[in-house]
Amino acid sequence: RVIAAGELATPEPDASGATREILLLLGLAVLGAAWAVAWGLRRERRGARAELAEIRGWAVVCLDAIDARADELWGRATVTPRAGAHLESSQSESALARSAVIGADRMSAVEEALPGLRRAFDPLELAATDLDEPLDVDDPFEGLCGVDPAHGPASEVAEVKGIEGEEMVCPACAQARRQGHELERRMIPVEGRPVPFDQMPSRVLTGG
Repeated sequence: RVIAAGELATPEPDASGATREILLLLGLAVLGAAWAVAWGLRRERRGARAELAEIRGWAVVCLDAIDARADELWGRATVTPRAGAHLESSQSESALARSAVIGADRMSAVEEALPGLRRAFDPLELAATDLDEPLDVDDPFEGLCGVDPAHGPASEVAEVKGIEGEEMVCPACAQARRQGHELERRMIPVEGRPVPFDQMPSRVLTGG
């Protein structure tokens, strides 16, 4: 399309060599401008896709942490009816938010879905309080596997790539490390590069 635009922008040359050269230069200038515009639009689209992937990555890892925490609390023998109702509400809101986040094809859509994370976290927090295990909204990954919060509670320690010393991990990750497998943390895209999931901004849940 850009080449065609350049060709259309260059009129048929007349018999004058000077006029022909001027028209050729004008046509090349139009072609160059069209290429610049096309390249700028391409970079803009690429930037929008990267930003969308970043915020989607933030949201999904938070939802995974919420669901893992809910599963953990459901496993308690002392779940009261009120706590159970809170957990059901949390899981329902989490499913809705996940569907909206994953299905979002533009920034405005995924941003509209983000309040759903808080709607999933709030009843989870109430359930945890009822069960005498208050949660910290500023650290949604506290107590969960240091390799991937989706794995659930961390109850053992193991060496994890990129971390000095040992990290709290889930039993499955600890067993994998004992069998000689290297543990690598879950990464999410931030500003075009992968970073550990727990280094993401807290604004996803706090709104900050």
